[in-house]
Amino acid sequence: MLIDLDVQVGSRCKIQNNALLYHGAVLGDEVFIGPGVCLTNDRYPRAAAPDGSLKADADWVVSGVSVERGAAIGAHAVVVGGVRIGAWSMVGSGAVATRDVPAHAVVAGNPARRIEWACRCGHPLDAAFICATCGAKHMLVDAAVVVLV
Repeated sequence: MLIDLDVQVGSRCKIQNNALLYHGAVLGDEVFIGPGVCLTNDRYPRAAAPDGSLKADADWVVSGVSVERGAAIGAHAVVVGGVRIGAWSMVGSGAVATRDVPAHAVVAGNPARRIEWACRCGHPLDAAFICATCGAKHMLVDAAVVVLV
């Protein structure tokens, strides 16, 4: 496991073996990072400048990943620098997240695409946005899921 310089880890997070959390990553509270997950930090990586000179730290812009509260990232998933993983969302094992993931979304594939919505308990929501496992009711507001109290 590598937790690089300037990585912020919230309370009650679980980070599994062989995870790579690079400079600039921010994890909210209660985030799950599966085995072998890689949170990158450079949208436009190059080892050398166009003139052939080795790039220096000053030539690099950190684009850290932000993972919001309660989100889960499955084994061997990759999240590209600058991407935000929304609260209570899930990134499937082996997925490559190249763009922001909305709260409560479940994404999978390469590139990752939304395949369903998830409850805070982690189980899928039905067509009426109700969790069959815990009974929580949700609604879709502006392309994002919110929990009804």
